[in-house]
Amino acid sequence: MIELDVAGRPTPQGSKRVFNGRIVEAQSANLKKWRAAIEEACQPYANKNIHLGPIRLEVDFYLERPKTVKPRDRALPIVAPDLDKLVRAVGDGIGQSGLIWGDDSQITEILARKYYADTRQTGAVIRIFDL
Repeated sequence: MIELDVAGRPTPQGSKRVFNGRIVEAQSANLKKWRAAIEEACQPYANKNIHLGPIRLEVDFYLERPKTVKPRDRALPIVAPDLDKLVRAVGDGIGQSGLIWGDDSQITEILARKYYADTRQTGAVIRIFDL
């Protein structure tokens, strides 16, 4: 198992849209920073063997609590960003590093959760298992 603790603001991977007949990817300005933080967390695995088989990905996201949501109102974030888009950014971020797996198509199982970062810094804890 590999465990990565990534500090930063979890940012969703943008969606593709058609603009003037061309497909463009709508991305948040924070996405590059978030993917760079993910890639930095992968660096200790630079000289290790790349995982080539099926992978289980577990991710716990820790998000900043909006000022309008008080702790007594809601324990879990049912607000944006969407969990599936957060996971997509993690898969692409690790894949772009090329340090842990060859391609994110190797992910055959995913367990993802999002929490408010009330007791820790914002970011994500990523666990990668060979299957």
